[in-house]
Amino acid sequence: MVKKILANVDDCLGINSVLKEFYSMWFSKDDFCDDDGGGCWDSLRLVMEELEILRPHFALLPALTYGADLQRAQILCSLVDFKAVLKRATLDLRRICKRGRAGGTKWRVKNLLRVVQMFQDSMPLFRPNIARAFGQISQRAESRVRWTHFCYWSQFFNPHFIDMTISFLCRRKEGLPLSLKTCLEALPKTHFSLDLFLNDVLPTSFDGNSDYCNLLNHIGALLVQAASHLYSWSVNEMDQDLVQQETVVNDLLKSLTPTTPRVLGMFIRVLRISKILKSWETIEAATHLVNFLIPAETEQILSSSAATKIFQKALIGLVSFLIDASIFSKKETDMCQEVLKETMSVVREFGSLRHLLYASDDRVSKQTRLALFNLLHKMVLLNLEVLLLELEALIEFEPQLKVQKDQESAHRFNLLQKHNAVLKIPVQDQLCVLHEGLRFLRAFLPYARQCDQLKYLKRMEALWMHIEDLTRDASLMYDSFCLASITQKVAMSEIHKLQLKVNFLNIEVFFMELLETKSSLFSHLEGKVKVFYEGLVFIRTFIMSPLDEDGILILPDIKALLIEVKSLYYSFHEPGNLLLTLECKLSSLVEMIMSVKADITERYKRIRLTSQCNFPNYSGLDFIDFILENLKELLAGKIPTIDSIMHHVEVIHNEMEDILNYFPRNVEWQHDEGSDLKSLARAIISVACQAEYVIDTFTVSGGAVWYHVLWLSDLIEELKLLKVHALEISKKTPDQADTSVKNVGQPLTNVTSVTSAPFVGEIVVDLHDQAKLIIDKLMAGSAHQDVVSIVGMPGLGKTTLAQRVYNDPSVVHHFHMRAWSCVSQNYQKRKLLLDLLSNLIELNDDIHELTDDDLDFKLYQCLKQRRYLIVFDDLWSIQPWNDLLLSLPDDNNGSRILITSRLPDVASKVAPGSVPHHLRLLSEDESWELLQKKLFQSQDCPDGLMEVGKEIVRSCKGLPLAIVAISGLLQRTEKTQDWWNQVAESLTAKIVDSAETRCMDILELSFKHLPNHLKPCFLYVGAFLADQEIPVWKLRSLWIAEGFIKKTFMKSLDDVADEYLKDLIGRSLVMASKRSSRGGVKTCRVHDLLHAMCLAKCKEDNFLLSVDGYDQHFSSSFEDLDYGVDLSYSYPASSITYKTARLSIYSKRNHFVMLRPSGEQLRSLLFFASTDTYPRCPYDISFIPLNFKLLRVLDLECINLGNSFPTNIENLVHLRFLSVCGDIDSIPASVANLCNLETLIVKGLKGKVALPNAIWSMVKLRHIHVKNYACMSWEDCCFGDFFRFPLHNLISLSNPYLYGCDTEKIMRMLPKLQKLRCVFAQSQDGTGDSNEFSGLQFLMELESLKVYYSGRIAHSRNLQLPLNLKKLTLEQFRLPWDRISEVGKLPNLEVLKLLSRSFEGKIWNMSEGEFLKLKYLKLDNVNLAQWNASSDHLPELERLVVQKCRQLEEIPSDFAAIETLEVIDIHFCRPSIQESVKTLMAEKLDFGHDDFKVFIDGSNWTFDMCP
Repeated sequence: MVKKILANVDDCLGINSVLKEFYSMWFSKDDFCDDDGGGCWDSLRLVMEELEILRPHFALLPALTYGADLQRAQILCSLVDFKAVLKRATLDLRRICKRGRAGGTKWRVKNLLRVVQMFQDSMPLFRPNIARAFGQISQRAESRVRWTHFCYWSQFFNPHFIDMTISFLCRRKEGLPLSLKTCLEALPKTHFSLDLFLNDVLPTSFDGNSDYCNLLNHIGALLVQAASHLYSWSVNEMDQDLVQQETVVNDLLKSLTPTTPRVLGMFIRVLRISKILKSWETIEAATHLVNFLIPAETEQILSSSAATKIFQKALIGLVSFLIDASIFSKKETDMCQEVLKETMSVVREFGSLRHLLYASDDRVSKQTRLALFNLLHKMVLLNLEVLLLELEALIEFEPQLKVQKDQESAHRFNLLQKHNAVLKIPVQDQLCVLHEGLRFLRAFLPYARQCDQLKYLKRMEALWMHIEDLTRDASLMYDSFCLASITQKVAMSEIHKLQLKVNFLNIEVFFMELLETKSSLFSHLEGKVKVFYEGLVFIRTFIMSPLDEDGILILPDIKALLIEVKSLYYSFHEPGNLLLTLECKLSSLVEMIMSVKADITERYKRIRLTSQCNFPNYSGLDFIDFILENLKELLAGKIPTIDSIMHHVEVIHNEMEDILNYFPRNVEWQHDEGSDLKSLARAIISVACQAEYVIDTFTVSGGAVWYHVLWLSDLIEELKLLKVHALEISKKTPDQADTSVKNVGQPLTNVTSVTSAPFVGEIVVDLHDQAKLIIDKLMAGSAHQDVVSIVGMPGLGKTTLAQRVYNDPSVVHHFHMRAWSCVSQNYQKRKLLLDLLSNLIELNDDIHELTDDDLDFKLYQCLKQRRYLIVFDDLWSIQPWNDLLLSLPDDNNGSRILITSRLPDVASKVAPGSVPHHLRLLSEDESWELLQKKLFQSQDCPDGLMEVGKEIVRSCKGLPLAIVAISGLLQRTEKTQDWWNQVAESLTAKIVDSAETRCMDILELSFKHLPNHLKPCFLYVGAFLADQEIPVWKLRSLWIAEGFIKKTFMKSLDDVADEYLKDLIGRSLVMASKRSSRGGVKTCRVHDLLHAMCLAKCKEDNFLLSVDGYDQHFSSSFEDLDYGVDLSYSYPASSITYKTARLSIYSKRNHFVMLRPSGEQLRSLLFFASTDTYPRCPYDISFIPLNFKLLRVLDLECINLGNSFPTNIENLVHLRFLSVCGDIDSIPASVANLCNLETLIVKGLKGKVALPNAIWSMVKLRHIHVKNYACMSWEDCCFGDFFRFPLHNLISLSNPYLYGCDTEKIMRMLPKLQKLRCVFAQSQDGTGDSNEFSGLQFLMELESLKVYYSGRIAHSRNLQLPLNLKKLTLEQFRLPWDRISEVGKLPNLEVLKLLSRSFEGKIWNMSEGEFLKLKYLKLDNVNLAQWNASSDHLPELERLVVQKCRQLEEIPSDFAAIETLEVIDIHFCRPSIQESVKTLMAEKLDFGHDDFKVFIDGSNWTFDMCP
């Protein structure tokens, strides 16, 4: 019986015969549309679909019951009646077909419907048995479906079969929920995608390969189960749980994807084989599986094709790693095994989400989107772990190949290289994935808010920043290894650190996932969970930052913590009491994490305590405004490197701003050292300086370290406390403080202006009698060379007396040659020689290149056979005299050497037989006269102040410097008796016998009462050498770069800086050395006593450190000359690390470069060469950007940097002032990375220096100075990564080399330029108007212009000069004198300098109505012979300088009638012009102009010298 039944199985119980007869009839739907057959077409189709569904199931029965005939027979016996119906239907259908068309369509339709009706009536009886039979099929499918029986179940692989089954189900079960319909629709789509995958992966013939067969068997079994279940559900008449059915369908969907280790292993093994058979690259093989796992519908869920690509790239990386995992199979490390395990887990997890990608419900889509993003974190982290494993393997195997060249090692290394180059997502793509992922995250945040997941995703966003940094670090590390920049040992160490960091991020992601998905388990442990998570974030902050040696010591404890946290995570995947496990392990973890946190905190506090002492104790409250402005720019700029601390920066900015609003800005409290406000101000400034330092470390590469974020957090708390304190004090402080030091820091209307402040050499004491004594000694006596000495304590006026003698007309005419030098304590023979020679001859490059011996001989040659006067000012030892003795010839012609020294024994050693002239202290009357002159000029002192004024003078003990200093303090305050009494009491409270000590007390008092905004400006002068002449424009730029100058609405920064300088000069703390042609201060300096006090204050407040040479670090045998670095010399054992904010170094160049100093907190570095000022030998200063990363000021003008711009200097992004020198012929475009640069000074020793086009993107530039010439070019549109912008902040520019049509374009880009020094050159093609000032008319705010013309003589059009010009210098233009009117008509011109052949012609006829405001006129080397002019032509002229005009016969005599004329300088002109000036002087004196002065060849002529 069994055999008989089994024999019938081959016909699928007759289903094939029935379907064959059905399909043999040619009917259309129209045949069923009459009244008798309406709706029967659908019934027919439904019957045929059901039979189609049943056929493959019955065909599969032999395969499922192979070897179990009895079991199969039992199934078939239950379907005997169904077989009989099928047989009867077959016979009926054959009879209908046999009659054919003879019976007509209606007859055939009628009989066909009878067969259909038979099925409809009988099927409900058979379906329960069929369903039970299908249940048997479903249960046995997994174990019985085999590739050897593929012919029995091949139809299940047809994607349309599942689609037909679902269609049948939906017609039978109407009104299914949308979510269930979505799941059902996903089945055929998934089946179709799987079919595409198999078609791509399976070869044409695989000869029963077990890996292929296993995968096909698994898929076939699932398809059989899916079809069997769907049919059974569709024919079940009873109501069923739809939720349960949806679960079943979802489980089926998941089963079709690799969601278990076994199934994923099948997929991966198949890909490995196909990769070999089809010669695929790994990434190509991985792409096939990824395309299956990420269907096209993913874009709808993610709302972005870019986001879909992110997932594809991330998943390709992981699948690729699994395919090539055999490469790492010999690496039996825990790390490798864990990564493999987690990679498989993540790929499976993604597969389990695949069915949700077809969801159309918005709620489901949002949840799916969130789930995908959570998974993306794991995928990206795993990609990074995989990358690190690959790099570790490459680094480990490469050196081994050099030792062991066995075939297996070489093969594995080649595989690794191929894997790294082709398979793995390149690091650039990995970074792209991260960037796009962050964008996807931020786009998803609105959805997260709706899902109450915003806080969770915000946390994730912070993690992504770290992942991106780690990826970049891994790339840079491997590149460094490949370039042999680091050793294998260092590379492996860095890999292990990165792996630890990635592991930690993984743990944090796992823990956050547990909090989100298992929140119910944590509800009763909320306190411990909070402590634990905060500890994780705290440690993450530590571990993600660059670790120093101190930080590395904590890593073992963190590794132990990671192991325990992983153990907790894995316990959630194991059976047992989760709640008990969680409570036990969490308590232990909290203890561990608190211990690690305490260790980190202790180390941080120790480091901070050490570092905090290195910040300046005082920078002025205005400096906080500077910091606030910088923080505001950071917040607006969105710099990626500070994304992780952006919130900290914003809070710090707001807190400091609030504090300043509460803080009184009046002056009174600033001078009370014991006041609460003073203490609070110091605390605020200290915190502000620390905040600025820490924040700035994040903006530079490799700047920030692990404790900086902790530091910022603490600073925020300290600022909040200071704000409370400031608010309390502001409530207690009255609006108007009653104090007698009112307005100490405020300039008054009766304060001496800078133009009347004493200059070096001007008479502040009546030295006429003493000067006469010195002059007599110099001009009388023996014909032999002799030495005259002036000695006395500091501040007595030795230099002032020597300068008066040096410039005395009788002395000038008596000596053929004169030379002045300031020796000082920092004596350098070469500098002294060059200083002397600079007074005698013009120093060119040839002179600078001479050796010291050659310079000695050159000086000897200049002085030989000439009567000379040499001045050695401020001599401290006998050595300079001994060094230069042989260079000073004694020709028995009355030559003299004048020395000044505060040390009498030095003068005695220089001239043993000579008696030094000792300067005396001033008498009380002389002292009072000096104070009155300083305070009241020609007026008398008020009676109420006379008595206390004389008491103050007596306290000065006759020292001129002390009197001048105290006058500076009294001059800047209201002249009230109460205030003067306070000053007198402060001076008399301390009994002092020494005048020098009293002078220092007075200087201290003057500094104490400086306004806060002036104190840092004065202290900064200590960066320069004592007695050094400081260019005011440079000092001003440095002050601005340092942030000492506060912005005002009405004035520019330069104007405010000039006011600060005027105030310091008015207080006699700074001396103006030279004036500019417009009456301003050109150079300044400080007295050596003030300089000493300045350095003492700098050291006390840690404001600035001045280093005087490095000789102590080098042996005496080391070559003393500055000719470069000696490579054979043994360098000092260790570098010097400076812990200060500002550093001024006075040293030999080679010493500085060889020591390679460093300073992590240094903001300013100024270098001054102790050898000659000409930098001959090039030096490599590439260590500076590495050792001083936070520099704001870098002055290397004294060092030759060689042929190229300094390497990596563009990394100093905080630079505001940069001064360099060298054989540089071009500046690279990378200089534009210095986005904060305000002042750029380039001293090109070759001549021309090409500025990059990128200079137009440096919008903060205020000053550009290039020596000798700067080549500026113009290109359309953008250039590289930079764009062109008008330089609205640029106010001074020198020296661009301008020619051609680009000149006008360049001028248009400089709308705010105020000062221009340039070269106008003839066009290269020789066309155009050679002398035309092209484009200058667009410089509407230009005030100062100096132009040198280079080219042939040519006729030019109008000069088109800006009407706003106040100063004009022309040279080599060779214009006729009739063109001078174009200059004379400038309405605001005050200074005019006509240099070397600027105008040509013998006669200059001046015209009326021109030069109406001209105050300064200089004629230098013009071939003018006759000057026809009157006083009306120059009505406001104040100073006239005529130099080297050897053809000019006389100065117009009518100039004596110019009321404003004060000075006439005549240099190297013919005697007739000297005579005319003497006559003019006599007339001026007759007119009552007693202050009129005439200088002829540098001497000050008096009326007594006139004929």
